[in-house]
Amino acid sequence: MFRPKEPFEGQETIDARLIETNEGTYVLSSQCVKFAKARSDDFTKYLLCEWERDGAVILKNEELLKALQNVEVTRKDDQLSLLREFYLPLPKLFFLQARYMLPNENFKFLDLDPKLSSSTDFGPWTFLWDDISVETTDDEGLYLSLLYYILKHNKDGTVEFPRRVFELYLHLQAVCEAGGEKIRVEVRDWLRDQPLVLTSNGWKTAGQCYVKAPKNPSSVISGSTLLPPPKQWEVSNFELTALEKFYRETVEIMDGEVESILLEFNKEPDFKRAKQVYHALQIMEPGLAKDDVKRIRSSFKEKPRLKLSEKCPEVPFDRVCLGTKVNESTHRKRDLSRA
Repeated sequence: MFRPKEPFEGQETIDARLIETNEGTYVLSSQCVKFAKARSDDFTKYLLCEWERDGAVILKNEELLKALQNVEVTRKDDQLSLLREFYLPLPKLFFLQARYMLPNENFKFLDLDPKLSSSTDFGPWTFLWDDISVETTDDEGLYLSLLYYILKHNKDGTVEFPRRVFELYLHLQAVCEAGGEKIRVEVRDWLRDQPLVLTSNGWKTAGQCYVKAPKNPSSVISGSTLLPPPKQWEVSNFELTALEKFYRETVEIMDGEVESILLEFNKEPDFKRAKQVYHALQIMEPGLAKDDVKRIRSSFKEKPRLKLSEKCPEVPFDRVCLGTKVNESTHRKRDLSRA
């Protein structure tokens, strides 16, 4: 019999069981599924007590093992994660978590009793690593998870001690350089899918950012410009080189130049904003390379991009009379769009 820390379903002690039979087939017990969600602070002890009895059966059944690995366990923030996604609270991982997260910021460590005192000897908890495959490695997955949990606790983008986020970027860059393209793609995908890029305007996805923007169009592009970094990050010149490499080569964030202007034209038409973008393009035009001019010209030919007034829809340049009085920057754009 197993005695939980507090009564479970009204019982001081329970006949704990990880598995049960359903029509002659072993399945994960409904009790195990319920206990994992309701009593996560006691769940690992529940597992430890019953693994000696049921572990051998589970290891011989691939579907049963997968079901246990994927059982949903309640985290300290009251959200659910799969058992295999949790981390063993190894001393080395605790150290890293404490370095990058504040005491009031929770991470997905399993509650263990007895606790681990070594990062190499897992004692009675070895089965969690060997058999259930919970996380134990300080690799890119750990740094991305730390970054994600910092985001969860600071969703408004006001991060206390923001340099810790910057240092995580540097660690990710170092891991990518050591691990090669496969690791780089994993990190890149995370930062494209999740708003894990910290900017002066809050958290953004990689696609919402530009590494740098020229002085003149920077005020009209809607993406967040990443460099130079915020002063609070206290970035040295040496660190700045590594940070820029992370943004450009690993995450593949582009600069806010011609690309950003063309992206702005693809957004919902707005006359005031269109005037700003036209003006920015006018300022950039004298220094544009021939290839950039061709790209802009092709873009303006593909779809209507000229907005003449608040009420007027966008129209193609080839439908605008050369004598039409539009603002000076619009005439300038006509030069770029000429066939």
